[in-house]
Amino acid sequence: MSGSSLRRRVVLRTVNTVTSLAQGPGDPRSSRFAPHDPATDPVREAVRAYLRSNRWVAPVGNCVAAVSFAFAVRDEVDQPILIAWLVCSFVVSALFWLSFSVHAFTTGSERSDRPRLAVITQVLCGLCWGVTPWLSFGDDSYSYHLMCLALMFAVSASALTGVSGVARITVAVMVPMWSFGAAGMFIAGEALLAIGGLAFLAIVSTDNASTSKLLFETLRLRDATAAHAERAEWEANHDALTGLPNRAGLMAIAEERRRLHDDGGATTAMFIDLDHFKEVNDRFGHLAGDALLAEAATRLRAAVRPDDVVGRLGGDEFLVLIFREMGEIGTAKLAERIITSLEEPFRLATDDVYVSGSIGITRVDRRDADVHRLIHESDKALNHAKRTGRRQAVVFDAGLKAHLSERSGLEFALRKAIRSNQIEAWGQPVIELGTGRVAWVELLARWEASPGAYVPPSVFIPLAEEIGVVGDLGRQMLRHASAALRRWKHHPVLAGSDAGVNISALHVIREDLVADISRLMACDDLPAQHLIIELTESHRLTDVDRVADTFRRLGTAGVRLAIDDFGTGYSSLGQLLALPVSIVKIDHSLTSGCDQDNDRASLVEAIRQLAAALGHVVVAEGVETAREAEVMARIGMDQAQGYLFCPPLPLEALEQELAEHGTNWAGFDSARRMLR
Repeated sequence: MSGSSLRRRVVLRTVNTVTSLAQGPGDPRSSRFAPHDPATDPVREAVRAYLRSNRWVAPVGNCVAAVSFAFAVRDEVDQPILIAWLVCSFVVSALFWLSFSVHAFTTGSERSDRPRLAVITQVLCGLCWGVTPWLSFGDDSYSYHLMCLALMFAVSASALTGVSGVARITVAVMVPMWSFGAAGMFIAGEALLAIGGLAFLAIVSTDNASTSKLLFETLRLRDATAAHAERAEWEANHDALTGLPNRAGLMAIAEERRRLHDDGGATTAMFIDLDHFKEVNDRFGHLAGDALLAEAATRLRAAVRPDDVVGRLGGDEFLVLIFREMGEIGTAKLAERIITSLEEPFRLATDDVYVSGSIGITRVDRRDADVHRLIHESDKALNHAKRTGRRQAVVFDAGLKAHLSERSGLEFALRKAIRSNQIEAWGQPVIELGTGRVAWVELLARWEASPGAYVPPSVFIPLAEEIGVVGDLGRQMLRHASAALRRWKHHPVLAGSDAGVNISALHVIREDLVADISRLMACDDLPAQHLIIELTESHRLTDVDRVADTFRRLGTAGVRLAIDDFGTGYSSLGQLLALPVSIVKIDHSLTSGCDQDNDRASLVEAIRQLAAALGHVVVAEGVETAREAEVMARIGMDQAQGYLFCPPLPLEALEQELAEHGTNWAGFDSARRMLR
């Protein structure tokens, strides 16, 4: 609808309204009693919207405040100036009201945006309020001058309160100025003027929103900001699941305690890990695991004193900080109390779950109680506790520090040795008892950590399993076997012999042994039938099905499987049925002394008969005397291995000795004496 059409409708509607009022209420033509349709009466809706808004309050309040203010200062201001000021205030207020009224009537609704004329008149109003009284008083009326400036700023700035941020600036600047001015007037005895000024402060900003509303919004924003900041700080320093301090929170607490108690003393840290927690997540799900962690946190808080600090580092790892003197006995009792509390069953859904706890403990001077150091040392002690059996507490002391330092150096050296192919392959032949010839050669890993100093395999092989490089070690030994088989093709004694390589069960479970062997055999063009994999069991087999499947696939390619050190460790008779075994090697702890112990010999014979009934070749390990060899032959042992025939030798030395002496095992006496 165009502006001219709307104006014509306004004039016609005004005439009709006046006519209807003149006609009286009984006239049925009166529009007062005609049905009202808001859609066809935009002017009336605009008037109603304007009256419901607060646009009219500012000019009316401005006029009321002007009269009150003029009455209060009538004795201090010259009458002509005061009258001119009042007239000016009424004029600009009228213009302000008229501009909004015309704007509302011409648009048909009360809109939030302001016409330019309204803004201009409001700024003029502010100038009238501020400049005119300022010029009427002397320089000694500091409080009044301050209020005049506040008046000018308030009225002028309220014209721009629709602009983002100006409303808050108005409150932030106007309220303090106005309040200080009013306080000065109260002190000077001008109470009426001060009250009038405060009343105007509440009225003048009703054009857009009352000052009190703006002030309350500012206060609420401040409170909300403070609450949000407090919540953000809490979340940054606490674990959301358990409510315990996290790493950052523990650092802050330790720093505060160190600052408050800088006179010495000790700080004790206990690093706690839940044993087998992963199994709970795998079986019951992560929600159940979270419930268990929350309950574990509650138990830990109950186990320690109120002034001790319990925190969660993440996962199933907790840290207890104790800022008081504790002797060895007190520390041990607290650790035992924690372990006992964690062993109580956890109720998850309809099942009871049992876990245990391992603890690493460290104790440092309070001045050195850096959380990073506490975590580092107690974590080392915790790892040692887990490696040596779990469900125990280990203290990080000088002895453990030296042991861990030595182990860390050994770990670094082992990684370097494997990466640079420094692991040597020694060989020890397996002999057929019936013919005395070499049936096959077992390759043994040897590591010369420094010139002339060999690290025992019982030390570095478990270490390789623990640090995750046992697969690299196994692949390196397979390469040694491949190189040896190539050399043996033309050897006078070893031509056609097989090579046996010790492979950790972890290598089979964690990595693709089939791919490793297939790739090696393809590159070197060697038949897999000459390779024997000896399964060592320094770890319990947790995935027998996968191991069996791996060796069935290798067996299809011709590779044979031998169970090494049978009768010790985790080996069992059930594995003879579960795994596609071709060779069983009976450990020397059973074969040694069979020539003097009939019961031991009977046990070995029973094992041999069982293995033979399953179609396996049986090897006696650790044969050192001719008498033991005779007993092994009498009970039907197929093959034997031991110092009687040949000690482990470097492959080059073994190949040379066999080339020179053949299978005359007496020729190895010099090498045997040299290595013993």
